[in-house]
Amino acid sequence: MNEFSQHPEVENEIEEIVIYLEGTGLWNADRFIERFRESLRGILQNPKSCHFVHESYRRSNLKQFPYAIIYRERKDDVHVIAVMHTKRHPDYWKTRIQDDHE
Repeated sequence: MNEFSQHPEVENEIEEIVIYLEGTGLWNADRFIERFRESLRGILQNPKSCHFVHESYRRSNLKQFPYAIIYRERKDDVHVIAVMHTKRHPDYWKTRIQDDHE
């Protein structure tokens, strides 16, 4: 599968993560973007490779970072519903499920 879509809040989440990482000096924001893209490529190559975390939603952990991509495979694409911190409020994205239509 080569196509993906995303929940409207995903872009904001990525921006917030990058801004946070740039301010900490502990993590490299560019490396985060690389790991995010690697994880997304892996998801698109094999969407069934990750474990289910809720109903039809799966989770792909980013290497070297405490973040994960939450997504589900749909008929024509992979839909990313969140990029979440794995320790801070890890279930907040479930409120987006009601907005997630085919």
